[in-house]
Amino acid sequence: MKNEVDNLFNNVEKELNNQHFIQFSQLTYLDFKGCHNLSNDFICTLVEKSTFLRHLRLHNITDINHQIFDKILIHCPYMTSLSLSQCCSITDDMVINFLKRKEESDYSGDALTFLCLSNNILLTEKTIEAIALYAKQLISLDISGLSLQFTNKNDYLVKEILLNCPKLTNVIITPIKWKDFQKSMNKNIYSNTATNNENNSKLTLNESILKTTDSNEFLMNSTSETYSLNSIINNNIPTKTDYIFSNKLLYYIFCHYTQNKNIFDAMY
Repeated sequence: MKNEVDNLFNNVEKELNNQHFIQFSQLTYLDFKGCHNLSNDFICTLVEKSTFLRHLRLHNITDINHQIFDKILIHCPYMTSLSLSQCCSITDDMVINFLKRKEESDYSGDALTFLCLSNNILLTEKTIEAIALYAKQLISLDISGLSLQFTNKNDYLVKEILLNCPKLTNVIITPIKWKDFQKSMNKNIYSNTATNNENNSKLTLNESILKTTDSNEFLMNSTSETYSLNSIINNNIPTKTDYIFSNKLLYYIFCHYTQNKNIFDAMY
């Protein structure tokens, strides 16, 4: 079956290359999720002939290189949505160069508004930093599953994205779901308060929050009027912990942004 699919796409690619004057002038939305057998050359050929393409999703394609980004910049000036999930060959340099050149483009009103780079193991803090600098018109961002190390550094860079991208409404920085995060935090609160309580009596959730320890203080602060994004982290000193992001940052994002992974599906 795989060989048949490969042959089909190879034939299509050859046909497209032979027909130099073919242009997909009406094509604006292209979704290759689940099409794992596509080659980098095939995608480049198709993108090159789709001048009015606005939305492109590639998923689990292993041989993507800088050529695809170059083709998008040259031939697809109106593109506003780009999803590249589990494309394991994508590097920091590719993304940084693309975002910088996209921002410098003269096509006003066609800035990148949707970006998904989830589960790309070669992407690091450098990519997050570039997003804060060059993708300030974003409305939706998914950077979950990247190769990040230092909690304080990660918090600082994500905070810069949130400050520099005021139009953001949908933000995903971790595959953790809100319900799982909430259960974990409630469990920690009960554990901490029970340890510090002389009678070791069981407290209600509200009582636990009122008696919160320093490690859970962010839960109480997050509901106060003085709580702000700037209170999350004020330096980018590399500090490595067991977590990629602090609970404080995760809670802030859960409270202020949606975490919709299917937002690309609704664009069509």
